[in-house]
Amino acid sequence: MYMTIPQALTFSIAGIPYFGVETCGFNGNADIELCTRWMQLSAFFPLYRNHNSRNTIAQEAFRWATTAEATRRVMDVRFRLLPYQYTLSHAAHKRGETVLRALSWKFPDDKSLKSVNNQFMLGPSILTTPVLAPLLRVSQGVFPGAPHTRWYDWYTLKEVHAQPGQNITLDAPLEHIPVHVRGGSIIASQKPGSTTKTTRMNPWSILVALDGKREAEGELYLDDGVSQEPTKIKEIKFSFANATLTTSMTGSYEDTNALANITIASWVQDNSLVECSAVKIMSGGRGVDSGNVKITSDNSAVHVTGLEDVARAFHSNLSISFM
Repeated sequence: MYMTIPQALTFSIAGIPYFGVETCGFNGNADIELCTRWMQLSAFFPLYRNHNSRNTIAQEAFRWATTAEATRRVMDVRFRLLPYQYTLSHAAHKRGETVLRALSWKFPDDKSLKSVNNQFMLGPSILTTPVLAPLLRVSQGVFPGAPHTRWYDWYTLKEVHAQPGQNITLDAPLEHIPVHVRGGSIIASQKPGSTTKTTRMNPWSILVALDGKREAEGELYLDDGVSQEPTKIKEIKFSFANATLTTSMTGSYEDTNALANITIASWVQDNSLVECSAVKIMSGGRGVDSGNVKITSDNSAVHVTGLEDVARAFHSNLSISFM
């Protein structure tokens, strides 16, 4: 299992982004702990499958209750990130970019990252720190670019406070894999359905993870998800600056899903939570009534909900100001 990370990065730098392994192992019998940790790790690879030979015991995730629960949790993350990973795959196809990345590729000025082989990044924004040894309930990892680069826990959106090169111990009970989001990123996601098709029919959520300048950016690629050579596509650029989220899009593909909610991580200034009591929404250059929108906050994050009736997410350019 440990070797799958350097294998994945080798394939990635060689221009083969669609990578996956025989999760839980092909030869030899897996056990509950090995299979659980491997199902968590492989969930962040483009190809995700559990596969073994006929001469070993059955190792499907449902064979062990703990493995099944851990797999459900990590598949929730995987499915929420499918639009993000689909966008990465498009960039790999069109621009030769990598999907899975070594930390040193994103932060080349930090020479110490060359030796890191127990962590990897999914695109420019997601950092994964899996447990790679038996009987451990913690994992250890570095947070590249810290303290100037901000990192947030995927599950809680709490900021990680790290120093350059500091190896931080992260809680990792058997059902949990530590995942973090880089500050300065904007990620569009959808609530998981039972299949990728039903997931694509769900409303959109947007996560804005602010950097030290209270800014962020991101992108999203959309097509019908079926055609090998789609004739209609849409490319969306996200930008957050001056307390305003804007989208700029090109292409003719029509996505009819609503925008459900927006979450902004680290909505703070001078270490204090900044009040946000209203939003101003423009869609296609026209003002939109935001009367049903609700604004709440926790863990230094602001959550804006009730946007479903306001506008379709990617029908026209949006401008949403937070006041």
